Amino acid sequence: MAQKPETVITRAIIESIIAAGGDAFHVHGSMFQRKGEPDICGEIEFRGKLFHLKIEVKTKTGKPDPLQVYRLQRYHLMDYVAGVVRSVEQFNYLLHLHHAYLKEHRQMGFKEFAGGYDDLDIYKEGYKWGRRLYG
Repeated sequence: MAQKPETVITRAIIESIIAAGGDAFHVHGSMFQRKGEPDICGEIEFRGKLFHLKIEVKTKTGKPDPLQVYRLQRYHLMDYVAGVVRSVEQFNYLLHLHHAYLKEHRQMGFKEFAGGYDDLDIYKEGYKWGRRLYG
């Protein structure tokens, strides 16, 4: 059975995290899990610091839904490396951005952590979801 393109990307990212000495796993959605959780959960040591990961994987044409964006925003506020990526290279870039973000005293906003995803309507929808869910 052929794998979905998103699954191939997810596995490649997880393999790169493990190869670098970190740990990660693919979060498979089910009726027992809350909706909107990112595809990859894990941690990795990078430049002497441990980073917790919440990564949503999409293909080149895939877009995160508003609830996924909202969850990523929440994780970002809790200092997770959180964002949308479309390749191992984008994941590595996201990790470097997060390190720079912490080093520069949080001068960047969440948008830089969305893997280059710049559709502002999605971010606005993410905030609407948050208000609906959490008041």
